[in-house]
Amino acid sequence: MSDRTKIFFRADGSSQIGLGHVVRSCALAQMLSENFECHFFIQSPSDSLQKLIEQYCQYLHILPPATNIVEEAQTWVKELDGSEIIVLDGYHFMPPYQQVIKANGNKLVCIDDIHTSPFLADVIINHAGGICKSAYQATPSTCFYLGTDYVLLRPAFKPANNNADRKEAVLICLGGADTHNMTLSVLKMLESKKVQQTCFVVLGSAFSHKEALLIYAAKSSLDIHIRENLSEEDLAALMQTCKYAICPPSTISYEYLTVGGELYLVQIADNQKHVYAFLTQTGLAFDGKDIFVDDQQKLLLSHKLQAKYFDNRSKERFIRLFSRLAEEKYYQLRAAATADKDVLFNWVNEEEVRKNSLNSNPVSYDVHIQWFQKKLEAKDTKIFLMEKDQVPVGQIRIDLEENSGTALIDYSIDKAFRGKGLGLTIIRSLIIHLGGIEHNIKYLKAVVKKENTPSAQVFEILNFERQEEQDFNGQACNVYTFKLSV
Repeated sequence: MSDRTKIFFRADGSSQIGLGHVVRSCALAQMLSENFECHFFIQSPSDSLQKLIEQYCQYLHILPPATNIVEEAQTWVKELDGSEIIVLDGYHFMPPYQQVIKANGNKLVCIDDIHTSPFLADVIINHAGGICKSAYQATPSTCFYLGTDYVLLRPAFKPANNNADRKEAVLICLGGADTHNMTLSVLKMLESKKVQQTCFVVLGSAFSHKEALLIYAAKSSLDIHIRENLSEEDLAALMQTCKYAICPPSTISYEYLTVGGELYLVQIADNQKHVYAFLTQTGLAFDGKDIFVDDQQKLLLSHKLQAKYFDNRSKERFIRLFSRLAEEKYYQLRAAATADKDVLFNWVNEEEVRKNSLNSNPVSYDVHIQWFQKKLEAKDTKIFLMEKDQVPVGQIRIDLEENSGTALIDYSIDKAFRGKGLGLTIIRSLIIHLGGIEHNIKYLKAVVKKENTPSAQVFEILNFERQEEQDFNGQACNVYTFKLSV
């Protein structure tokens, strides 16, 4: 064991529910394993599924079968000390289960792709493109990491350099379980189209229709080659040789698009409709029945979009995300006091702070002291400092606009602590603080210079809604608003 922050992954997989939740959780565990101590918790896995998990996660824990999922959580948290980050991936981890985890003091991350029930999570990850934060019911302080910047892929899947040299072959992979044997339906469709390309059929460990598939392959006019239980590396290598692929709109389709190629989609589950819509509407992929597209402009656009949406950098983003989440417990907000006047004066005149302020002129010490004392005494202003080990690292101020119920946010982070995601931490801490006290603030508002991209990203992750661009002091600004009550 180590002193690194522990991340506990909880997901299930079988021939009935498929392996998607387990595979993407394993992908995330692998990305984080160099920086965190990763544990995987699962009920009743098959031998092959155990072996799969052990390839990616340092510790595997098999939970006893439980008919009452909330009772499982209640038993599980007795073994937790509250410092662990819990990652849930599965539709059965409903709010009552999440509430048990949160009541224990753990940070909670939920991986989701259907947004049908409320969430109590600190973080929601959904790597489907085209999803809006407004589709979710979540806590005011929930952070959203949506879209293909946060794609959950295993490391072998990366852009290939030999797209032009690929074989006239079709990769057919309908997931680890393919409960309804859509693989057979796809092969029959290809045979009806008199497809001449070699067909590589990839079967997962939970596939239960092998006999029927072998009978069909023996009689079919198609050139069929069956591959079973491929390793991550072997599957990636096969993708690199196949010019075409037929996959469900799930993680496997993202893996193929990252490698690069001509992708055709067959939706096999309701939870895939959002990814299907995103991939087909953007032109990244095509519907399976349209194989093969002969419009060169569409194919060229798909190739360009693949490089845009799948940049092979999700690992560094996830490390940054979880590092910030793990560090949150070390930071506290406190009300500003007169003794803070000098540290705030130094911050307000720091070069980057002045650059991002609507008024970029330097502030004199006398003007600052008068302003600061006035703000401390004002009923409609609150100033907080965020500290780590009693060392100030940033400030956040809210000014209540008269008779509007709206408070304007101003924040800054000490130069020595930038690049750690603390802008997100300080605003989240403010939202949590306001949720625990009585006040008459209904909305928070932030005005951000258009070129201040880091601050804009912070407010967007925290579900602030961007309004129409406005002009302040002759400067183009984005305005963000946030409703506190839910």
